[in-house]
Amino acid sequence: MKFKGLLLVLTVVIAVLLLAACGKEEKKASPTAAAAPTKAATVAATTAAGATAPAAASPAASPAATTAPAATKAQPHDPRSAKVAMIAPKSWAEIPDAALPAETGEKTALPGGRNPVKLVGAATTPEGLTPSRKIAEELMSNYYYSTLPIRPNDKPKYGGVLTQPGPTYGHFSPLNPAPGQWGLIANGIAENVLTYNNIRISTDMNGRRENLARIVPRPALAEKWEAPDDKTYVFYLRKGVKWQDVPPVNGREFVAEDVKFAYDKYRSTEYIGRDNVSPIDTIETPDKYTVVFKMKAPFPGFPWVASDWGMNLFSKECYEEKNCLEQKPIGTGPFMLKEFTPNVSATFVRNPNYWKKDKWGQQLPYLDGFKIMGLADPASIIAGYRTGQLDSNGMIGFSLGQFEALRKSNPDSVIQVGPSYCGGDNNLVFNLEEKPFDDVRVRRAISLATDREGLAMTLFQGAFTSDTIIPEHNFGFDIPPAWAEWPWKGKEYLQKYDPEAAKKLLAEAGLPNGFKTKMTWSKGSDCSRGGCDQVFEFLAQGLKKAGIEVELNPLGLNENSQLRIERKWTGIVNTISGKANSEADGFAYNAFNSKSSVNRYGPRAGQDALLDDLTAKQRINTNPVERLKLWNDIHDRLYEQMYWVPVGGNVVIRMWQPWLENAADHNCQTLSWVVRGTDEVWFNEKAPKR
Repeated sequence: MKFKGLLLVLTVVIAVLLLAACGKEEKKASPTAAAAPTKAATVAATTAAGATAPAAASPAASPAATTAPAATKAQPHDPRSAKVAMIAPKSWAEIPDAALPAETGEKTALPGGRNPVKLVGAATTPEGLTPSRKIAEELMSNYYYSTLPIRPNDKPKYGGVLTQPGPTYGHFSPLNPAPGQWGLIANGIAENVLTYNNIRISTDMNGRRENLARIVPRPALAEKWEAPDDKTYVFYLRKGVKWQDVPPVNGREFVAEDVKFAYDKYRSTEYIGRDNVSPIDTIETPDKYTVVFKMKAPFPGFPWVASDWGMNLFSKECYEEKNCLEQKPIGTGPFMLKEFTPNVSATFVRNPNYWKKDKWGQQLPYLDGFKIMGLADPASIIAGYRTGQLDSNGMIGFSLGQFEALRKSNPDSVIQVGPSYCGGDNNLVFNLEEKPFDDVRVRRAISLATDREGLAMTLFQGAFTSDTIIPEHNFGFDIPPAWAEWPWKGKEYLQKYDPEAAKKLLAEAGLPNGFKTKMTWSKGSDCSRGGCDQVFEFLAQGLKKAGIEVELNPLGLNENSQLRIERKWTGIVNTISGKANSEADGFAYNAFNSKSSVNRYGPRAGQDALLDDLTAKQRINTNPVERLKLWNDIHDRLYEQMYWVPVGGNVVIRMWQPWLENAADHNCQTLSWVVRGTDEVWFNEKAPKR
């Protein structure tokens, strides 16, 4: 044993020396994003989207050592020099197992068997960070995804009904997202040809944990895919997959024509997000189990489209039957809809004919079912969790005080804390064709009059982070940069609350006495999703000091959703990101190109030719270094022009009962929100009888 211990120490020392040597060599080379990549670098960057290899600027991507030297000074995250770019792998075979981080360290020290982890890079506290950033980083250091327990050798048990709060809406139809929220709770029912890697601590990985800080396409209804050229994607479907045995589909086999049918409907004018699939030229089905997508131009983001929960597949029979898509969706997924009360609750039961099995040969899912309760009041959720009636807090955010109290009363809980919801979380957006919001000086003034740090410390006790419009994982790092580390243009309008500077800009714009406007948001939602009344009351007070009088206009969730989709609001509206899928193109082109049908808040035709050009170019560029530069240029333009005024958002605090196994979340694709990953969740022996 002594010899083994000595050998282990020597191995670690050698590894550290090798890493240090590599760092010196890298320093000499001084690579930049603009430099032409070597063949090896190009391969690494191309497979990074699938391989999820951490960038040099992102040491937090893998489970870190249990301690970090106190003298270590964090290096600012600058996406301009990141080595990882989201470029579609040519096939599943290009994603090596070695790229999926191994679980390391002994389960000691912290309740629930978690590893004590100190994040480095963006998650340390260099000089200049705000008090709220320090608090948020301390939370994430203690409860990041890499601290979650895993029991890969424990054979999962069947049974139990997972109950959690979450959003419930008016209908399920993916073709009509308002006033429903189609993708959210239908994911236990329906699937796409591909899926994402990030909603699981997978039992079939033999103890390895998939990197929850990267979103990577992986097989689902297609067991493999390939891209023989830049304009072609070929998906080979699993044989023997059946639709759920519910009329009118009645359990028939899932085949290639089903994929073509659903995607043709997504390409039609019925689907408001049709620009998500507008690059598709033709869809061919050469045989029963093969689907060939031909693109009009190179489209490296397509595997993420084919993975997205917002475009899950539906059958022709259900589409043609009245109200089937809306009220009783049928899919190929692990659960079937049992009961649905619009805007109140949804109950699902196990699909006995689900195609997927675990590594022991057991058919998934393990659970008998799950139930989503339409609860938005944190007090009710806390009471339900504390008494064991709820298995998690779902999507409903806790304040730091609420979290600390619940952690003390339920000390065996599994806890995960991550950055704010991806895509910028809360943002103030405008109708850019409406005065005075068509003037960049007015938008910059609003940003200067947005008291982010005051909001963070007053309402969130510091558990609050800044974020980026194109999510941080698209740039090769785990944690979004703090304002102090901001690498893009427009930093001067973001770093501090400065109502006097805002007044000067308004005067330059011909508004020396300020102006009056309206601020709209969804009432009744929790703060984490941008609907907390106190947040907007606080923001209005800050704007008033700059001469901007705000009439508060809270609306119901469905009413506000319809208003935003139809672009019929006036004044200032709150929004949460604007993506159409979890690849950078979903934010870049879809949210900001003037031709996109998903562009609800960005410039309209003729308002910003440069942004139109940049967003169109990144969509077709297959060079990872060039594409990364385009994304940075897009960010420069967005923040320089302040088309969206970022507010930030509370850190995401998720808690699971100690009897819930294999639950894990990414801050963009959550188990408790979209119900992906429930097929591998199971209850251990501690689960109560309900």
